[in-house]
Amino acid sequence: MRLESEWLETDGWGGFSCGTVSGELRRKWHGLLWNSTKPPRARVRLLAGMEEFLRHPQLTLSLSSTWHDGSWHPPAAWPSFEPHPVPHWWWELEGGACLRKFIYMAREHPGTLFVSWRLEGSPVQDAAQLSLRPVLPFATAFESLGEGHCVLGANEGVALHVRTSDSVKIVRHEKELGVVSLETEKDCEKVWTQPLHAGPEFQFDVTTEQNITFVFSTDGAIDPAAGEDFYHRASERRIGLVVPKLNEKHAPLGIRLTAAADQFIVRVAGSELSTILAGYPWFTDWGRDTMISLPVLCLSTGRREEAKSILRHFLSHLDKGLIPNIFPEEGTAPRYNTIDGTLWLVEAYFRCVDVSELTADSEDWAKLREIIEFHHSGTHNNIGVDSDGLLAGGTAGSQLTWMDVKVNDEVPTPRHGKAVEIQGLWYNALVLMAGAADSLADEEFAEYCRGLADQCAGSFAERFIAQDKEHLADVVDRDGDGTSDWSLRPNMTLPFGLAHNIIPADKRGDVLRVAARELLTPRGLRSLGPDEAQYKERYRGELLDRDRAYHQGTVWMWLIGPLFKGIHRERELVPELAQLAQEYIGEFVFHFENEGCLNQC
Repeated sequence: MRLESEWLETDGWGGFSCGTVSGELRRKWHGLLWNSTKPPRARVRLLAGMEEFLRHPQLTLSLSSTWHDGSWHPPAAWPSFEPHPVPHWWWELEGGACLRKFIYMAREHPGTLFVSWRLEGSPVQDAAQLSLRPVLPFATAFESLGEGHCVLGANEGVALHVRTSDSVKIVRHEKELGVVSLETEKDCEKVWTQPLHAGPEFQFDVTTEQNITFVFSTDGAIDPAAGEDFYHRASERRIGLVVPKLNEKHAPLGIRLTAAADQFIVRVAGSELSTILAGYPWFTDWGRDTMISLPVLCLSTGRREEAKSILRHFLSHLDKGLIPNIFPEEGTAPRYNTIDGTLWLVEAYFRCVDVSELTADSEDWAKLREIIEFHHSGTHNNIGVDSDGLLAGGTAGSQLTWMDVKVNDEVPTPRHGKAVEIQGLWYNALVLMAGAADSLADEEFAEYCRGLADQCAGSFAERFIAQDKEHLADVVDRDGDGTSDWSLRPNMTLPFGLAHNIIPADKRGDVLRVAARELLTPRGLRSLGPDEAQYKERYRGELLDRDRAYHQGTVWMWLIGPLFKGIHRERELVPELAQLAQEYIGEFVFHFENEGCLNQC
């Protein structure tokens, strides 16, 4: 573990806390308290960080990184760190004492951060005092609201309250820290500095077996004395989550993976619904990302009912057979700019809902039928089935697949037309719906779906496969002129992760082998083959440069799932890849436990 390694803590409503182990602010997104004002969206940063000092009569030790003389300085006393079940630091002191710090959030109280300190073991030999100084993203506007309760100011109209244990003393000497450098942003943002401010200093004596809790929140409603109870609730909840059945060797990993998955399932304000965030720190709930991740996040962790709730939440927003790709932050109309999100929903639906739960007159069945019928006849964004049975969508300048970057008016990865994974998703949806229609004795609709599926599969084999190539075409008919884009991309592996694979059986071995040879890395799959003319080796530089590299070689970890599932399902065709997959799993576990954001992918 490195001190610049990152950690993440979440409140289950879209709010979160994240930073580096050392406390150094290296990204504009680092912040001890981000509050979601319209859960799970509209996030506001209220607390950037904390400078922490242990003061002895003859010596002052920094326990966290500090900012002075125009640069960050690492801690004088380096901590040990553990991210599970909550972020937890500890320092071994002279004489056998151990000083511990815990950071945790409570699902019962969105927008609330607890920071608890505990001294364990022998008393410290000399009188010692802890001094904590909040680092704020706004100028301090201190207001005392009584003993142990103050407001430090507000950001975007949201106030930051602090409540402390009774023994904490506040020393007022707020100041500007000045313009602070964010090292991780230096080579990828035009602006890689931030103005930050130091709040008042909170001081308390360190004695044996003492617990001191700070509560940072938007309302100041929680008594710090309740902090210990909330700590146990947060820890026990994560340890008690349903964990997939694993052998004894991998059980601890399963617990951590389950806790990591739990952070992405969040509540929606004003309802009993849940949804899935596409990622921290900036993404909200995107239709495509939600549907791709939903079966793994929910089914393997015993949350089938939540999965159904999420599916029906998105189905309730169906418009002409499409679910939204984005629910905008400002409450404006959802955006339906996705060709694959709804088809991923069909796959997720039949993994999470047993066909026996459907009835021919149910609302779910009516909506699922609507999806098929509108995709066939035509819907938003020029999405519809062409005369050859393949599903087309978009026009020049649009970006409807997961490779969706747009730089001003430029689309670096134009995939309008008939994209390879879209055919796989469409075929899979048709076969699933035909099977469901059989169960419901909806014979006419079953035959309708089978006919479309057969036509799609036949055209796919004709258009996406060439005898002189191992890989599949990425897009055909991109500009309506019958031409094909034969760029080597991982999109051809996505059908291996679906219930029904459109790729002909005699071609699957070739596709898996070339993907493993050219695209697989120890951290995921390349988004473009390294020998392609448009390949970009590094994801670096200003935003425009990064966007142009986003899907032109950048490695994506989520693509591992379909590839490895294909290797497992087709192991008789590719026995040589089975051992390779095992070796790479070890790499992914190392990454999960030791790199980037610890215990996250």
